[in-house]
Amino acid sequence: GQSHLEFMVDTALGVQSGYDINREDVFLGGKTCINFSMVAKGGTIARIEGFEKVPRGGVVVSAEQRYQPGAYIAKDGTPKQIVFQFILCHEDINVILDTIRFLQETVKAYDPEGEPALLDCFDVNRLLL
Repeated sequence: GQSHLEFMVDTALGVQSGYDINREDVFLGGKTCINFSMVAKGGTIARIEGFEKVPRGGVVVSAEQRYQPGAYIAKDGTPKQIVFQFILCHEDINVILDTIRFLQETVKAYDPEGEPALLDCFDVNRLLL
């Protein structure tokens, strides 16, 4: 394979690199890849449900839970408010949309009063526009 690090170092040093951009599959072989995050409203996360039900592999390339119950999340408008992050990849965008719907219905976080601690879900059909 090609070394992206070697290419970056060569470029920074002004040296001709053996890196060939034409060997890269920037279109992922026709697949679509989406970075999907679920964001906290801010406050304490008392309870988390459903993350263990997320299938690994296939469409879900990566699944990350960034906080555990008891964690306080500041409402500061930064990536620190991301509680769950998923990397999804598939040839069919509709399969990805179905997976996002599954995640929205299954993965939940609640505050100490039992109210949802995540920002409201968006309409995944907007991704088709």
